[in-house]
Amino acid sequence: MKRILSLTFCLGLALTVVAHADDKDKKHAKQAARATAVAPHNAARVSRQNVNVQRNVQHNAQIQRNVQARQNLRIQHQHANIQQNNNAAALNARQWNRRNQNTVVANQNNRVITRNNNRVNTQNYNREIARNNNRIVARNNNVTIRNRNSWYEASRRFNWHERHDRDWWRRNHGNSRFVLFGGGYYFWDNNYWYPAYGYDPSYSRYTYDEPIYGYNQYEPGQVISNVQSQLQNEGYYNGDVDGLIGPMTRQALARYQADHGLYVTRAIDEPTLESLGLS
Repeated sequence: MKRILSLTFCLGLALTVVAHADDKDKKHAKQAARATAVAPHNAARVSRQNVNVQRNVQHNAQIQRNVQARQNLRIQHQHANIQQNNNAAALNARQWNRRNQNTVVANQNNRVITRNNNRVNTQNYNREIARNNNRIVARNNNVTIRNRNSWYEASRRFNWHERHDRDWWRRNHGNSRFVLFGGGYYFWDNNYWYPAYGYDPSYSRYTYDEPIYGYNQYEPGQVISNVQSQLQNEGYYNGDVDGLIGPMTRQALARYQADHGLYVTRAIDEPTLESLGLS
């Protein structure tokens, strides 16, 4: 009995093992069939994955190339900007140097011009001083020379208020001209008209009893009129040209004589007529 049980157990165990082996074979067969069925799908998927990977690799490579290209372009732009800035800096430096050189040259030229101008101005100033000195010396010399026959000298020559009759005047000044002017008679002597007091008792009112320098033997009234006209032309006299010496004529003569370096006689004398261009 025990043997039968042992055989039965062994047989059952053997069957179990066989069944288990059959199950494993079936499982392996199923797995193999499944693997065989899945293999093309997996191969296709792997192929697609490889394609995607390749595409990704190519895309990433393209992206990398684009990035590199942009970086290279940016670097080129930076280099170009740096070069442009360097060129601009060099140009500015050249311009600055040129301006400095021009400024230095201009300053040198200005200094030379200033020195020349100062030299010229100094020379002109010295020449002007020399001219003024010469003018003053010449004026003083002219005054001395021209006033030799001055009004003061003429006024000292006679006693104006000494009266004589006509015969006396004829005897002592027979070669002189006698003319009636301003209420009295005047006689001609040494280029001056002098009052001839007492020459004619009917005409003994002398509105101007001083010597009057004459030229071209013009009568006293004509000489005075010519002087008034000339003083009027030169802006010294604003009165009437009446041939009579009054306060306005005397003031005009005084201003003219002072302005032209003449003795201020307030009268018509030789230097004044010469300065006026009338003699």
